[in-house]
Amino acid sequence: EIHARGEGRVYSGTRGLAAGLVDRVGSFEEACRYALERAGVKTERFELALYGGAERRVSLLQLLLSGARTHLYAFCPTAWALTEQGGLEPRDRFD
Repeated sequence: EIHARGEGRVYSGTRGLAAGLVDRVGSFEEACRYALERAGVKTERFELALYGGAERRVSLLQLLLSGARTHLYAFCPTAWALTEQGGLEPRDRFD
């Protein structure tokens, strides 16, 4: 039943909830706490530590077409084929 609803599509949390694909929507910390509880780990002293942050905002397109483009090729062989044929020109820098 879930496969029939999802069919490999990506849903936001709220759309997934509306479609019946998830039971509820919560934060990353809530998800970690839930996973620990399911694993039988006591969560009284659970604390989520965040380190650093992005120095600047980068769009997904910029990320994929810059230093991470080799990962793009791994997930999207069509991108590699287009590049080889001259139909896609990845750039190393974005201004």
